[in-house]
Formats: sequence, C-alpha cells, structure tokens
Amino acid sequence: MPTEKSYRLEDDSFIEELFFRERSRLVRYAQVTLRQHGSYVDPIGRAEEIVQEAFYLACSEKREELLRSDDPGRWFTATVSNKIKEALKEDRKWVRNLKLLPSEETAVPFQGTDELAELIPKEDYDLLR
Repeated sequence: MPTEKSYRLEDDSFIEELFFRERSRLVRYAQVTLRQHGSYVDPIGRAEEIVQEAFYLACSEKREELLRSDDPGRWFTATVSNKIKEALKEDRKWVRNLKLLPSEETAVPFQGTDELAELIPKEDYDLLR
C-alpha cells in the first residue's frame, strides 16, 4: 500500500471497490441514524463526513483488520455506527456547553438596600445593581 501522504484511492483496488459498492448505503444509514437520534448538525453533510472518516480508517489505521474481516460491508457498518455514536456524543457535549452560556434574557434589577451601598465600594455596588 502507498504511504499515507501519497495515498490515492485509484492505487488501492480493494478499497476502491468497497468505496463504490458501500458508500451510498453507508451514507443513507448514517443519515437515518443521525435523524432518529436528533443530531443538531446537518444530517446529510454529517453522514457524508462520517463515512469518509470510516474509509480513511480503512485506508490507514485499520486496513489489516478490514482485510481479515469475513464481511467488509459489515465491518464498515460497525465502523460507521461507532463514528455516529462519537458524533452524537459530541453533539450532546455542545448542547450541554451551550446551556452553560449566559442567557440573553434581561436581567432582573438588583434589589439591594441602601445599607449595602455603605458597606462596599461604590464601584462594586454599581456592578451589583
């Protein structure tokens, strides 16, 4: 196999055949799964990206594992499933972090007493108000 930097799909007939045979099925599978689980990112673009990541793994890090597999289509489905889980986990993390951002609602005015103004510096009191 060519080195990672010079890798071209056309030079790897096994992966090329799998790519053209499995790609559209895997993209549809990823789209449906992302929609079912409420992905917050464009399911069509995200599905394509996930399938590309799976093929990248097949070409680089997991090539020997794929070659040993009895059913390469099933191997790709499992890999895409794992990538979908990672993407959904990332989505949930983003949502969780977005909830921590300050609200855009108007703040309730500070209902402090004038006694507090006497205890703290004027600058601090103005910030509290």
